[in-house]
Amino acid sequence: MPGTTIGQHFGISDEAWSEMLGACARHPAVLAVYLFGSSARGTRRPFSDVDLCIISSRHLSRAEKEDLFSHAAPGFDISFFENLPLNIRYRIFREGKVLFCRDELQLQRVQGATVSRYLDFSHLLRRCCARVLGERDV
Repeated sequence: MPGTTIGQHFGISDEAWSEMLGACARHPAVLAVYLFGSSARGTRRPFSDVDLCIISSRHLSRAEKEDLFSHAAPGFDISFFENLPLNIRYRIFREGKVLFCRDELQLQRVQGATVSRYLDFSHLLRRCCARVLGERDV
């Protein structure tokens, strides 16, 4: 939207966006922040939350995660990449939008490893889903 900031577009103040993304930028282990879900796909409904995924360069302690959570305004739904299942990680890279990136090369490595792992297991995921849904093997 021309002339519209990201905060205005998603109903979250610019100050709240600055606070959240600033906290991520100040944390040395935060590699990237992605917007994902309905907000990234353009299918967000009026009272939907805004999904953000924090990708870190190392495992974050519980205290570090709680500190990052403390900077999230109401309306944000924060996920940590390391805690997400493989299919959601893949969708973040496929559909998501980068809001912050500390190191593009390192992020590309994480993305490449995720996509490769997903493709290695995608046929098994489809087969499991088909069985759960009572369909024939795909």
